[in-house]
Amino acid sequence: MEQLKMYWRRQPIGRPVWPDGFHARSFDGSKEDMGRWLLICKEGLLAPDAGEPEFRQYMLDYPDLDTRNILLIEKDGEPAATVTAVVHPLQSLGYIHMVACREKFRGQKLSQPMNAAALGVIWEAGCHGAYLTTDDFRVPAIRSYLRAGFLPVLYQEDMAQRWAAVLQAMGIHNVRALSETGEFLQLLLPDAHTASDF
Repeated sequence: MEQLKMYWRRQPIGRPVWPDGFHARSFDGSKEDMGRWLLICKEGLLAPDAGEPEFRQYMLDYPDLDTRNILLIEKDGEPAATVTAVVHPLQSLGYIHMVACREKFRGQKLSQPMNAAALGVIWEAGCHGAYLTTDDFRVPAIRSYLRAGFLPVLYQEDMAQRWAAVLQAMGIHNVRALSETGEFLQLLLPDAHTASDF
């Protein structure tokens, strides 16, 4: 089954405000930082035995990925989360790649500053927009993407139904969406008669 897709149209981005004790920095290219990235991503994105081959596959070999745009979020020096902003210059388009947070740091209000930090990279590069893909069950992440200004993209026939189920799980009745060609649509649950939630 294809992943859900979301699109962000270029708009002003606030500076990331990190919770106390947290900060973000760029990947420094070292084996140690690769180990930190793997530690984070093995809690939800990668298999427990993932190592350098997976880092090369998903990061070093990814088209247009600049390792300086791999952001490592730490708390008091301990790896907590990661997000990567990929800039595709020929398309003037950004991509939010490999977003992960270690279980012990979830629920600590990292999603908003992580989105702002990644979108800030894409904004500075002058991209007209950005996209991401995600899974239906990643409800907290989807909520954070909606708050960051990402919109659902209805690019396959089953997407309206799948998005309706996701929104219902979040208690959201009405949201703007985009067609595959970029036209604005309104995604409305059948029993919703309120103004747009997002």
